[in-house]
Amino acid sequence: MESFKVLVVGDLCSIRYDFLPSLLQLSSTNKMEYFLTDLSNPETPLSSLFQNYAFILFFVDMQNERTWRICRKGIAETTISYALLKSCLVVKDLDNSTRHAFSGKDVADTAAAKHIQLVSFSNRNPIEESNAVQAIYRLFTNASSLSMSSLPVGNDVLPFVL
Repeated sequence: MESFKVLVVGDLCSIRYDFLPSLLQLSSTNKMEYFLTDLSNPETPLSSLFQNYAFILFFVDMQNERTWRICRKGIAETTISYALLKSCLVVKDLDNSTRHAFSGKDVADTAAAKHIQLVSFSNRNPIEESNAVQAIYRLFTNASSLSMSSLPVGNDVLPFVL
């Protein structure tokens, strides 16, 4: 069976610390490959980068403004038809944005404009204890029926393979 390639977009440090361990647990029984990017390579057109993956997860930590800038840039380049079927915006601490120039409403409105599913968790309700991982897994399952054949991986991503 072909692997299911997932691109995780956001601040690499935040992804590795707050989100990747839970994703790896989710994937322990599935053939999934995760690739991380902060979209820092200006030579790679985002639309072509996104087409190389079966699913895109945008990860925003509401206490890290850089994660929002990265994801907002990626979401802006995502077509609605692609976003609707093959992407998800995962937000940590959606209701905790008092320190930054962006708010939970900004995040939710941006996701809604592209019809991107929004999944959230918080420090009070960690991702392992919330329904976020299960919701993401359901989205993966739905998208896997649309999965693509093996495609090349962009040069600005870091692979994490189980």
